[in-house]
Amino acid sequence: AWQAASRHRRAAASAAPAPGTKTKSPHVFSSQQHPRGYGRFSVKPMLHAPVLVLRARAVSIIIKGINKPGCTGSAKSSDAPFRKGTKTMRVTFYTLGCKVNQTETGALAQLFEENGYTVVPGGEAADVYVVNSCTVTNFGDQKSRKWLRRAKRENPGAVTVLTGCYPQAFPQEAASIAEADVVTGSGNRRAILRDVQRILDGEAERVVDIRPHEKGERFEELPMDKFAEHTRAFVKVEDGCNRQCAYCVIPRARGPVRSRSEQSILQELHRLTAAGYKEIVLTAISLPSYGADTGTSLVELVEKAAAVPGVERLRLGSLDPDMLHEDDIRD
Repeated sequence: AWQAASRHRRAAASAAPAPGTKTKSPHVFSSQQHPRGYGRFSVKPMLHAPVLVLRARAVSIIIKGINKPGCTGSAKSSDAPFRKGTKTMRVTFYTLGCKVNQTETGALAQLFEENGYTVVPGGEAADVYVVNSCTVTNFGDQKSRKWLRRAKRENPGAVTVLTGCYPQAFPQEAASIAEADVVTGSGNRRAILRDVQRILDGEAERVVDIRPHEKGERFEELPMDKFAEHTRAFVKVEDGCNRQCAYCVIPRARGPVRSRSEQSILQELHRLTAAGYKEIVLTAISLPSYGADTGTSLVELVEKAAAVPGVERLRLGSLDPDMLHEDDIRD
C-alpha cells in the first residue's frame, strides 16, 4: 500500500500542469461519516500526504493519513461485528424518551447480560442493536428510523431491533422499516431476547411481534438491580394511562393503567438497599394513577416504600397536579 501510494504521488507530480495554470485541488475524505459505513466525512484540500484509494461497490474513498508501513488502510479495522461462536455476543442500546424508557432499557440490558451478552456503549460495533423508541413527537420517530438505518448500513451482518412506543402506536409503519430485523411494541419485552436468538440461529429472517394492549392485562415485570451510571436507583411501578386526551398518543402507545404489585416493589427495594442504594426514584407513565386498578393508592405505596430499612430518600417522577386529591397532600 505504501509503495502504491508513492507511485501515485510520483505519477501526479509528472503530470503537473505548466506554471501559471489554474487547477482545482484534489480533495480527500476524512473517515468520519461516509454513507457506506466509514463514518462522517468532510472534504478537505489534499496536501502532500500519501493516500490510498479504496473501492467498494463503485464508491471511491480516499483515506488520508497512510504515513507508515504496515497500515491496513481500514477506517474501522477493529469494528467488525463478532459473530456467534467466535467471541461473546455484544449488544448496544439507543434510548429515546422518558425516564420509564431509560429504566426499561436498563432492565433489557441486564436481561441480555444475564444470558451471556456483553453490553457495549454506543459507537462501538456490536452483534445486536436495540433502539427503544419514543413516539410523543414525529422527531422521535425520525431519530429511531435514522439510527436503525445507520446501524444496519455500517453493520449489515448485525441484528437490529426496534421496540417501544413507536411500533406500538404505529405498528404498520414500524413493520415496514426494512432495516429492523425484530419489531416489537411496548409490551412483552422479555420476548425480545428470544426473537433475537431466533434470527442469530437462522430460524427466522425477520420477526414482527407487536401485540395490542388489552383491558385487564397485567403489569410486565422487568426487575433491575444495577445502575452503573447512577447513584440513585429507578423503580418502575406503573404503566399505561386511562385519560384518553385528544392530543396525546400515550394511551395508544402504552395501553391502560397497570399497577405493579406492592409486594414486588418492596422486594425490589430491599434488594436495592442491600446493594447500597439509599436514594430511590419511583417512575411511571402516570404515577398518580398507581393503584387505580388494584384498589390501593400512590400515598400508601410511598408510605410503605419510605419505611423500608436503608431508604434514606424517596423521589417521585412526574406528577400531574390535577390528578392529586387533598388526601394525597399531607404535612
